[in-house]
Amino acid sequence: MMEKRIEPVNGVVSINWLDVMKLFEYEFFRVSGDMALDVQNELIARNYATVQDQVDDGVGDWSRNDPYEIADWASVLTPVEFGAWQDIRSAGLPLWPRLPVGNFVVSFGNPQAKVALQCGDDEDSLRVDHWLKQMGWRVFRATAAQCTRVMESPADVRERTGEVDDHYRARYHAETLAGTIQEVRHALIAAGARA
Repeated sequence: MMEKRIEPVNGVVSINWLDVMKLFEYEFFRVSGDMALDVQNELIARNYATVQDQVDDGVGDWSRNDPYEIADWASVLTPVEFGAWQDIRSAGLPLWPRLPVGNFVVSFGNPQAKVALQCGDDEDSLRVDHWLKQMGWRVFRATAAQCTRVMESPADVRERTGEVDDHYRARYHAETLAGTIQEVRHALIAAGARA
């Protein structure tokens, strides 16, 4: 599908107001943490279907739509997911929380690039990861500890102390989400996503 872009002509941006008005035709449901989990999941799935409808109609884009149209993520995500979400947002990665893929839900995913980041240590994860890979998805996994671990970045250590050793750098990338975020970024770029 061809992506619609607003291109400036002689320094002036021309907007097709019909396309802008079409955006108001799509209904999003409010999703918050005070709802029952099954209701949250149903409304999140409906909201993602609405984004896909926008993309299919040429008025939306998975790499540009606002993830907060889907849900109030701060109140919906688990502490593990929220820890990862903070790192994903600060890295500017175009990943969507709790993205439905077939009969499963990935912790974070990009449906165009078919890249998923799975967070946590559940026992069903190998089966889900296998199914996703069979569907052409590239799956990255992070432990709950990596998603919630906070360490001073090597750059901050160097700024504070004047130096940082390779051992600390390696620990930082292994014990936090930083190393996985770097791998996910490379996969998104390789798949043509804006990362």
